[in-house]
Amino acid sequence: MARYMTKREAMRKRAWFRALSGLADFFASIGSVIVILLCVALLTQLFVWLRGDITQVLFSLESVAVSAIVSPDAAKEKESVDILPAAPTLPQATPAPVDGAIVNADGEPDSAQQDEAGSDDPGEADSSENDDQDEDYG
Repeated sequence: MARYMTKREAMRKRAWFRALSGLADFFASIGSVIVILLCVALLTQLFVWLRGDITQVLFSLESVAVSAIVSPDAAKEKESVDILPAAPTLPQATPAPVDGAIVNADGEPDSAQQDEAGSDDPGEADSSENDDQDEDYG
């Protein structure tokens, strides 16, 4: 069986919920004031930053405009130097030896080393000398 409340109990419960509701409204109001103050502080800092930044931007624009009016050729040369950096240089590759030819550091055939390697006849060439050449170049 369901329990019935008396009129006095119902009024007491209603008063309790009113008190909790009022307390929640109070804390919500305090929290809202804190959030509003925080937003005002952030907006103030934003405007201070913008004011400082705008003066810096206007000063740089003024200096660019004055230098372009006073000496436009120097301004164009300075812009071209600043905008286009020097192209990097790549090291030149040395040509690979052709058909077992001996080459020096400049990539040219080295006749002195070819004479030391032996005769032109492939049958007379020593295989140990050819192995040394392969280790040096390969």
